[in-house]
Amino acid sequence: MSTGSAAAADAVADPYAGVRRALEELRGYLEEPPPIGRVRSTDTGADGGARTLRADGPGWSLVARPDDMAFVLLDELPREVLPVARGPRLPALLEGLDAMAVRPS
Repeated sequence: MSTGSAAAADAVADPYAGVRRALEELRGYLEEPPPIGRVRSTDTGADGGARTLRADGPGWSLVARPDDMAFVLLDELPREVLPVARGPRLPALLEGLDAMAVRPS
């Protein structure tokens, strides 16, 4: 079995294994910043200055509101959107990512 098909099989067996992997890689971004543009933050235009945070890595993408929950999309699970509930570690992670994010004009 190739590495890609093994990852896909693991994702089907436990889709949140891929979510955990993505979150761990995102925590690593706070230690060693990724290439410019890998983490982006945009103003949603909503009252109160709400922002949308986007980040990506090998095989995954994250979309989040820094003051709310996050969603992870995995390449090995197309058309699946996996929610990440706001647990005790998510707020600090999202705030740290938002602080380092590129803000396109």
